[in-house]
Amino acid sequence: LNAVINTLNRDIILIKVCNTLNSGEDDALNTLLNIIKSEKELKEENKKIKLSLIKYQLDDLFNNAVTVNNIKLIQKDYDNEDKNYINSIIKKIVEKENTVALITNKSQQKANIIFSCSKNLEFLKLNEILKESLKFINGKGGGNSTLSQGSGDNNDKLKEAVKYAVEKIKEETNESNSL
Repeated sequence: LNAVINTLNRDIILIKVCNTLNSGEDDALNTLLNIIKSEKELKEENKKIKLSLIKYQLDDLFNNAVTVNNIKLIQKDYDNEDKNYINSIIKKIVEKENTVALITNKSQQKANIIFSCSKNLEFLKLNEILKESLKFINGKGGGNSTLSQGSGDNNDKLKEAVKYAVEKIKEETNESNSL
């Protein structure tokens, strides 16, 4: 009796799948494979488009950057953006000397912060600035003097966390200029 019930359940599922795919039983697998192939192609195309958009976004970010003691301070807030996309942008930003990137990515559950700077600015010790900034969002994280990241659960204080980082960077760059 269980075998008959299982077979009937499979038939019901197969009928539902075929109806959803608008195909017969014989074509269901091929239709599904074509959908999977199309999805992969679309994801790849989307990735290429995003990579080409990075150039334009970088131009915009640099044009809107704040200059503090000859350092370009680039700040950008994202909502639910792909981590790989953000990491690509950050890498491109800090390829140029005298640049600091203060990037946030907000989702419903988490606030993510990434601080990065060009290698010639490692004296800023972004890992220490990040630790203090994460307190605003009840967060945890880590990193090194040129790349640090963390996340917390208080999205409402994200702007305050970045504002704190900006002020600390201003202080650090003033101190380094007076040496």
